[in-house]
Amino acid sequence: MESSITKQLNMLRMLVIPFLSFFIAIGTGWFVIKPWISDITQKREVITASQDALATLITKLEVLQTQDASSLKDYLVRLTLAIPPKSSPPLILATVEQAITESGLVVASINFGGVNELSTATVSEINQASDEVDPLNEATVEQASNEEVISGGKIEVQFSSTGEYYQVVQFLKTIQKVNPMILGSDFSITQGSSTTATTTEDGAAATVAGSTFAYSGVAPFQELPTDLGAITTDVQVLSKVELEIIDALDSYTTFFEVKPEVEQIQSYEKGKDNPF
Repeated sequence: MESSITKQLNMLRMLVIPFLSFFIAIGTGWFVIKPWISDITQKREVITASQDALATLITKLEVLQTQDASSLKDYLVRLTLAIPPKSSPPLILATVEQAITESGLVVASINFGGVNELSTATVSEINQASDEVDPLNEATVEQASNEEVISGGKIEVQFSSTGEYYQVVQFLKTIQKVNPMILGSDFSITQGSSTTATTTEDGAAATVAGSTFAYSGVAPFQELPTDLGAITTDVQVLSKVELEIIDALDSYTTFFEVKPEVEQIQSYEKGKDNPF
C-alpha cells in the first residue's frame, strides 16, 4: 500500500516539477526579462533620436557659419520695408498720395478700403503655401499647435484722379516700385471726361481736358516671428532667386522712412553671445 502511494507521489512530483519550472520561467521572462528588453529598446530609441538631433544641429551650424549676420539683418530690413509687420493705413495712404503727386496727376478722391483678409498661420505653413498661392489671394492653412502663430492681412486703398495719359503711365511705373509694396488689383481710364486745373508759365490759370484715372490696390503686411525655434530646427540658405528678389528691393523708393522693427526678433537669451 505504501509503495503504491509512494509511486503515485513520485509520479505526481515528476509531473508538477516540470510545470512549476515552466511557469517560473514564464514569470521570470514576463516580470524580469521583458522589462529589461523594453528598457534597452527605449534607450536605443533615445540614442537614435539624439544622433538625429546631433546630425541636424551639425548641419545647422555649418549653414550658419557660412552666413554674415549683418547681411542677414540688412535683408530683413529691406523685406520689412517692402512688407511691414503691422497694419499702417496712414503710411499706405500717404505713399499712394505721394506717388500720385510725383506723377503729376491731380487727386480727386482717395479712400481707405479697410484691412481685409486677416489670417493666422505658422511659419512652416506660410513657407509651404508661398509657392502655391497668388500674392493677391489668402492662403488657406491649418494651424499647427507646436509652432508660433503669426498674423497678416491686406490694406485696401482706392483713389480717383485726373491727368494725362503719360502721367497715368508714370504713376503705374512709380507705384510698382515703392515701399511699402502696393499691388494693383484694378484700374480704369476714361478719356476726356474731366478737366485739370493747371498754371501757365506766366502764372495765369488754365484748364485743359484730361482723363479720369481710377485705381484700386492692396498693401500686404505680415507679422514677424519672434521665436527662433528649437536648437535643432532646420535652417536653409537663401536661394539664388530669393537673393535676387531681395537685391531688387534696393531700387524701390521709400517716400516715408519708417524705423524697421527687426529688433523685436529674438536673437538669443540674455547673457549669451550666441543662439545656442
